[in-house]
Amino acid sequence: MDRSCSPIKIAVKTSEGCKLIVADKVVSAIPPTLENLGGYDLSRDEKHLFSKWKSNGYYTGLMNNTGLPAGLSLRSTQPSQPYSLPKLPSIYTLGRTTPTELTSVYYGSPTVLSVEEVKADIETALARLQKEKGFPETKPDWVVMSSHAPFNLEVSTEEIKRGFYERLWELNGERNTFYNGAAFMAQDSTVIWQYTENVLLPMILESLE
Repeated sequence: MDRSCSPIKIAVKTSEGCKLIVADKVVSAIPPTLENLGGYDLSRDEKHLFSKWKSNGYYTGLMNNTGLPAGLSLRSTQPSQPYSLPKLPSIYTLGRTTPTELTSVYYGSPTVLSVEEVKADIETALARLQKEKGFPETKPDWVVMSSHAPFNLEVSTEEIKRGFYERLWELNGERNTFYNGAAFMAQDSTVIWQYTENVLLPMILESLE
């Protein structure tokens, strides 16, 4: 991507080969980590800000052959923790889906883990549950397992005090680029769409005048 002058030039790979996109403005809506933005010609300010992120791991999966009874739904709690929330990494919820015999699982971690590490921890927890509750002690078959990392990008309290989010917001419009997504608004699709329609689009339209 070349944003050094107008119009912006973006080279992309497609199933039909390389394509050149020429645009007046760019809206970037992917998690703005340095790894994700490797193809961008990042400015010094962008590199500095995007290097500050810390991210969590969030994983979702479907399993067969778990030995859990139909209709069972479990949520991890830890009474010794604030609000009884489980200490991560941990399963959030685990339960049989209806009308299928699949079991859904949601898992969180304060750091990004590999899918294989997450699978192993879930299988260990499931085996412990089967033994404690007298459920059939089976080994699950994974239908699908997805990592949503990097999830919930955040920075330290010290960075917030130093004006991180003010400087992040000021990136909108620089070099004809606008940013969207959870890192710039909230981890909530409804809020992101409201931000897109009520804030971002008016900013882009104004910049085109």
